[in-house]
This record gives sequence, C-alpha cells and structure tokens, in this order.
Amino acid sequence: MNKKGILHWGISILGLWLAISCATPRAPEGGPNDKKAPEFHSKRYSTPDKMTNFAEKEVILTFDEWVKLVQAQQKIIISPPLQERPDIKIKNKSVVVKFKEDLKPNTTYTISFADVVQDITENNAVENLKRVFSTGAFLDSLTVGGEIVDARSSETKKNVWVMLYDNLDDSVIYKEKPYYVAKVDEQGRFLLENIKNDTFKIVALDDQNNNFLFDQVNESIAFLDTTFVLSDSVQPAFRLRMFQEEGELTLTSKSSDSYGTAGFYFNHPHDDRIEIAMLDAPSDLVQYWEYGKDSIRLWFDGTMPKEDWQFELRVDGEPIDTAKIVATERDVFMQEVVALNTIEVPNKKTKLQHPKQPITLEFNRPIKNIDSILIEVKQRIMVSVEDTVLVTIEGDTLLFSDPLADSIKVDTAIRTIQKDSFAKIILPKYTLDSQNIRSLDVYYDWVEEMQYQISLKAGAVQDIYGLSNEDTLNYYYDVNVIEEYGNIEADIINMDSTMQYVVQLIEGKDEKLIRDTIILAKDSIHLNYPYQEVGNYTIRIIHDQNKNGRWDVGAYMAGMQPENISNSKLIQLTAGWDNEMLIDLTPKDQKKRRGIPSFDPMKGNRVPNKGK
Repeated sequence: MNKKGILHWGISILGLWLAISCATPRAPEGGPNDKKAPEFHSKRYSTPDKMTNFAEKEVILTFDEWVKLVQAQQKIIISPPLQERPDIKIKNKSVVVKFKEDLKPNTTYTISFADVVQDITENNAVENLKRVFSTGAFLDSLTVGGEIVDARSSETKKNVWVMLYDNLDDSVIYKEKPYYVAKVDEQGRFLLENIKNDTFKIVALDDQNNNFLFDQVNESIAFLDTTFVLSDSVQPAFRLRMFQEEGELTLTSKSSDSYGTAGFYFNHPHDDRIEIAMLDAPSDLVQYWEYGKDSIRLWFDGTMPKEDWQFELRVDGEPIDTAKIVATERDVFMQEVVALNTIEVPNKKTKLQHPKQPITLEFNRPIKNIDSILIEVKQRIMVSVEDTVLVTIEGDTLLFSDPLADSIKVDTAIRTIQKDSFAKIILPKYTLDSQNIRSLDVYYDWVEEMQYQISLKAGAVQDIYGLSNEDTLNYYYDVNVIEEYGNIEADIINMDSTMQYVVQLIEGKDEKLIRDTIILAKDSIHLNYPYQEVGNYTIRIIHDQNKNGRWDVGAYMAGMQPENISNSKLIQLTAGWDNEMLIDLTPKDQKKRRGIPSFDPMKGNRVPNKGK
C-alpha cells in the first residue's frame, strides 16, 4: 500500500471512531459524583401527566440527560393490563412506550415505572415515576389501599401484586388478567389509584411467572372472600393475609433401602388423618411408624412374600393413592445388617446435659425391648473422705451418710475412693419414647456440675428384628447448672371462651416446636415454660376454629380463609432471667374503640430469675 492509500485508510478509521463516539452516550470522566436524578426536559416534549382524551399511539418521557432502563420488563406496570406488552425503548434522551393495540375507550390508564429510569453515569433513579392518562373526557379518581401480611408469621409481604377484577366470577384469577394492578412496597402497603366506580374482587398474588394469573402451585395468595363496591363515598382499606394453598395431599415419592423399612414422602405436611396400610399383610407383621413433617417412615418385620409389597394410602379412611416397593428378602437383610447401635457414639466425649431433662439415647433402628439389669448409670466420685463424712461402698454402690445420725455405726468400714472413679447410682428410670420409637430416655435427679456415665452392656437394648448391641456402649454427660437457663411465663387474656386455641412455644428461625398446649373454654390462662435454653423464642397462638389441633391454611375456591394466628414479640431469652409476657387477644377493631394501642398487643418484660 502506498503512502496515499495509508493516509486515506487512517482518515477513514478516525472518522468511523469519531462517529461511534458521538453516537454512543458515555459517562463524562472526572469531576464530582452526580447525585441528582434525571428531570424532565423543560423545552422538549413529554406526554403530559393526567392527560384526557388521549388518542396517541405512544407515551413519551423526555429527560435532561441520557438515561437507561433497568429491569423494565419486570417492574413497569400498566393498569389496566394490555393484551400485548408494548415496546419500551430509549430514543436519545427519551423513554418511549409504543402501544401494539388500540386502547379501550373512556378508560383511565396508569403506567408505573417504579425506579426503572436511571441516569447512565451514577445510576440515579427517578423514584415512583408514573404517567396517568384517560382515553375519555375525565380521569377516574377513586382509590383502594391496605397492607398484605403473611398469614402464619404476621410479617408484612414485600413486592407481591395486588389485583382488582371487574369480572366477579371466582375462576377469573385463573383465566384473565386483572383490570387494575399495583405492587406492594417494602412496608407491605399498597395503593391502587385512579380507579373507576364499580364492584370489584380483590386478590393479592405472589406471581412466580409474572403473568398475572394464579396458575402455579408455589404461588401464594390472599383474597377478600366477598366483593366490594367502590364509590365516591366508599374507598376502603384492606388487610389481607397471604398463604400458600396445600392442595390435595399426594404422595410425591417413596423409597426402600432394605428389608424392614420404607419411606413415604408427601407434597405438604400431613396430619393424623393419614393412614398407610400394607395390603395382604402377613399375620405376624410387626409395624412401627416414624412421623416427619412431610414424610412417614415405616419399620416392619414379618414373614413377607418375595414379590413386591403393596401399600394403600388413606385420608379419613378414604384411599388416595397406592405405592409399590420392590421386596428384599429378610435372610439377605439379616446377613448384611449392622449391629444395633446409637446414631452417634461419643467415644468418651462428654455431652452437656440439661439438669431437669432426661438423658436421651437415639438408636439407628426402632427399639422393642430393654433389659434394665444390663444398663448402668454411674456418677463420678467428686468428694473427699473427711472426719465429718462417712463413705461406704457396697459392691458397686456408693453411699454417703452423716456420722452423727443414730442409724450409722462408728465401726462401719471405710474404703479408699480412687480419683476419677465412678459409682453406680440407685433407681434410675428407663422408658422408651412413645413419640420417637428409636429413643431411650433415662430419668434421674441429676446433680448440677456432676458427670455421669451410662453403660449399655451387651444385649441391653433389642430392636424389632431381635438384634441387640453386641458390645458395651459407654456415654458420658456433664450436667449443666440451672443458672444457665431462663424461664418464660405468659398470661393470655381476653380469649374467646367458645374458641379452641393451640398455644405453641417456638424456638429459632427453623421454628422448632418446644411445647404445645390445647386450650378450650377459657377466657384467660397462665402458662409457664421453665428452664429453657438460651435463645430466641416466640409464643404462637392458633385460633383453632375446626378444633383439629393444628393450623389450617386457606383455600381460594372454597372461600376459606387461613385460621388466625397471634404471634408474640420475639423473646430473647438469656441465662438467669425470667421473661414475663402479656398477650392480649382482643380483636384490633375493639382495641381501637377501647383506646388500647393496636400496634402493641403483646408486651414482654424481663426480670431476674426467681430461682425456680
């Protein structure tokens, strides 16, 4: 290439670069940070807000600087919704919304942009940007407001949709998009504006697929179970409680790792209405059931047929499903199964034990029998022999006595006590846990700051297959001091004596159930939860309308609202303290009439531990 050609090529590249630079907006370099949001250009055209007799094909918003759109498809809301999503684009310094269909006559439209429009330099957003216009001669001006809360926790719901329908058919939420929509803010509140005078149905929806239809099993819903009229004199506010429907109980999966055990897993938590029956069960069948939140595990033994095992699932006695599990021969199982053992063998590592609770040993299979003669509970010897203390050992039993007592003879033999030795204690109590078929509870009046040893000699515990522990199993426990725990007391007042309540003590974020109490035909009650571990607790009160002992969610098509739940404030329990809680169940509207602050229905008070 000659010099002239090279020069011509360089000038062409420079011109192309300048053209691209001029066509592409870029943030200026240097200078202070821009903290100012874009504003409408004073000399350029924008579609006027609250414009009437709108007949245009597009809405234009022109700003005084270059802007961009962030999450426009997700955040821009048009009420009433259109059948086709309009084109929304940036043109120079303008946002252009171009409609693909004819707008309805005599209709007020609202385009809510939220914080979608931002400048390109510092991402400063135009907050709560919207345009309202009417295709008729006037704007609709009515409003509907309120809040959305979670039906279980009473916490406010964020960023869900509130929808109004002028089609009042119950099935409309499955088939049609709503007439008006608004999004709930960070405080759980909503406000629908520029609404026409009409009769409406209102629904809130956690719309997982953003199509304004209630068509996903994982979508939560809240609804008013009646329609309402909106007029100049009636512009209501609603508090709607959101929940996820349980739907029909179904079996989602099943499993069988080996002979003698089968697992059944459901689409949502089950209750005591469910029954699983083995069809054509042998006459010598032994069954144990282990219930999880949304699962049931069957442990069984018997003269089983070699073909597949058939099960039938029933709710309230009615069959809902069947399950088939491939059989495994018992002889193969008995050859391969490991000896009965605890789930965690501490290997002489001590566990911290609550002084007022039983020591619980959990095993890998259900327990059928125990032989208390082969179980020993020993206490570490932590006293010294002095003139004022008489220590005797009879066999493996350690006895302490006051030498001044008349029943003690001065010539009683005193034997040497070895350091760190253990002595057997008398009359501990052993029980199989009826709620946990794989647990053995050991009860005793444990001494604080004392160490205990539990020994299960070979054959002490037997499972449902007749297998026992083959070796001696030793476990060690250090008993904690009672000052490390706290007490919770609750006075519940203004209860409805015709209502049944379920009061639950709940711990932590995973909502571990510590204790539940069914209360019937009372207008007030005092509850005490002593010696609880340090942590965060909540007292939950279920207004059990159908008296089935549990919380029932709602069902939209049945017009059934979720049962009410009253939750106390968070109880932050610390060691050595009592938390005293007053819970007033007076309905909110009555509290307002009586002058009781509705925002503080449950008061908590912390006082030093009373040494209970």
